[in-house]
Amino acid sequence: MLLLMSTIQVNILYSLHFSALFLKSDKIFAYIFWLFRCISIQLELPPTQISPTPPTPLPTLPKDNDLEKNKKIMKSLKFFTTPTLLLLIFLSYNIVTAKDDRRINYVGCMDFGYSLFPEYKGLKMHIRCYPNPNSKKLSKPNVIFDSGMPFSSLVFADVIEQLIPSLPNINVGNVCFFDRYGYGYSDPSPYAMMSNETAHRLHESLRIAKLYPPYILAGWSWGSIDMQFFAMKYMRDVVGLLTVEGTDYQYSMDTTNPQKLASSTAYAQQFLYLANNDLIKNATSHGDIPLEFGFLPNNTDLPPTVVEKSNDFFCSSKFFTTVIQELQIMLPSASLLGIQYDSMNTTTPLSNIPFVVLTAEQNDNNWIERQSIMASLSTTHEHLMVNTTHFVPLENPKSVVDSLKILVNNHSSKEESSSIILFSFLN
Repeated sequence: MLLLMSTIQVNILYSLHFSALFLKSDKIFAYIFWLFRCISIQLELPPTQISPTPPTPLPTLPKDNDLEKNKKIMKSLKFFTTPTLLLLIFLSYNIVTAKDDRRINYVGCMDFGYSLFPEYKGLKMHIRCYPNPNSKKLSKPNVIFDSGMPFSSLVFADVIEQLIPSLPNINVGNVCFFDRYGYGYSDPSPYAMMSNETAHRLHESLRIAKLYPPYILAGWSWGSIDMQFFAMKYMRDVVGLLTVEGTDYQYSMDTTNPQKLASSTAYAQQFLYLANNDLIKNATSHGDIPLEFGFLPNNTDLPPTVVEKSNDFFCSSKFFTTVIQELQIMLPSASLLGIQYDSMNTTTPLSNIPFVVLTAEQNDNNWIERQSIMASLSTTHEHLMVNTTHFVPLENPKSVVDSLKILVNNHSSKEESSSIILFSFLN
């Protein structure tokens, strides 16, 4: 009976969610989805309870009360035996099986996201997406988040948790969080990949995943370099840019950075040695690893399962190989971005793309000034401040969501203005 109910609730769970996406239903389906997701976790059976199949017992006549129960169950499922169920199952089969991996979870039973693994030139990129429960907005811009170095997209779990309740009221389609190659659930790169190539591969991976433009790009820390390259190369596809304590092209001009990068590389190489020799678990048990190296402490507000999974990634040789690769490309990538900006022969190479820069107040004046200069790369910009350290997504995730809302509103206002101008011209 439990197995029957588990199967029924899983089918209903996905059917309801994707009927909301494809049948233009109300946002209430999203909340029903969350309810069934919670139920699914409670009813999910461990493999040992359903395999191997026990011997078939001798047939027995059902008791009267069993017949009554079965009638009630079938009556309650009457709706799902209509052609509607066939349509929903078809949608679920063609969409869920291709995209959703229920083993991946960022915010517990409230997580209605799905994971994509588009493959481009031999490498699979993990993209975690949250569709707008308000189906009328699914045609709106897709938001793409890139994390700071050396973190996977799991670091945005608190941002996602803050985002979910207000998502139906934001004019966006999907909000997605991707893992750069070598981090999280993405394939590792066989070589140190420059940020301009990462941006190109992201663009192609989004196309393969059928996540089409227009895009609103959001990058925290080093992730903002990738997003600036993306905005420069595919400017027609981009309708907004958000940086959160974003790295700027002047990073390559800071004379203190070469020594910092050399020290970080030596540190990562030591951990790579420990990971390769199965000694890293002991090294992390003391809990004194600085947050900037990617190991999450237990005292964060992130869900414990997210902390555990992120730290599992940290303890792998794949992780530290990727860290060493990225440390190699940081200076040349930032320098190349500066060269591309200079080649535009304008003080606003990002044109009029709505640009919101979120900066932590707990920084020196030089960094804050550089953030202001970065904001001015677009004629339509806004520079916001938040009272945190560099780790804004962990310390004040709400500020990230609020900044995204401001950016989306700026884009919507610009879109409305363009429509008014076009209407005036036609008349």
